Amino acid sequence: MKATYRATSKEQVASLIAIYFTQARLKMAQGKRDNLVGPLLDLAPVVQRIDNPLLADSIDLSLGYIAAVQNKEEDIPL
Repeated sequence: MKATYRATSKEQVASLIAIYFTQARLKMAQGKRDNLVGPLLDLAPVVQRIDNPLLADSIDLSLGYIAAVQNKEEDIPL
């Protein structure tokens, strides 16, 4: 996607979180359940290096939402 490329090239982590979360929600709406959290999990180490609590919470909220919709309580970040 063009938005993903632009956000990656400019290191706009907040935009990437929003893009990956939106893509996961679209996949769920289409009935696709494979690799929903993969991109967000790949982005988590980058967020940890930046050490921004708002971005870290955004990743956790996104992962928690996806896990809750899939009825995977054990995957919800604490």
